[in-house]
Amino acid sequence: KTHVRSFHYVPSSQRETERVVLFAFSGREGFLEAGENGGKPVVMEITNNNKTEGLEQGVTALKTDNEMLYRIPDLATVRVLLGEEQVADANLRLFQYGTVVRMTVD
Repeated sequence: KTHVRSFHYVPSSQRETERVVLFAFSGREGFLEAGENGGKPVVMEITNNNKTEGLEQGVTALKTDNEMLYRIPDLATVRVLLGEEQVADANLRLFQYGTVVRMTVD
């Protein structure tokens, strides 16, 4: 029998690397709450790769009516660990880590 669970997490743009325990997993009991004993913690680790660093414009507000602000997403490495064993990884574009730039709208 297969069980599917979905988790939503919004990363903080303040830290270089974040680690969050999503839940615990037991081969006997299945999914457990993050703090429960009896299972291995399933951890998501997100590392900002800082690819948009240097594009900052110090943008805080629009100056004219034909402008818009846009956040360029940055690349992040996301790893999922079961205990200390890596079970998945991916490079994803995350807007929370990106840089806000001003664009002219024609």
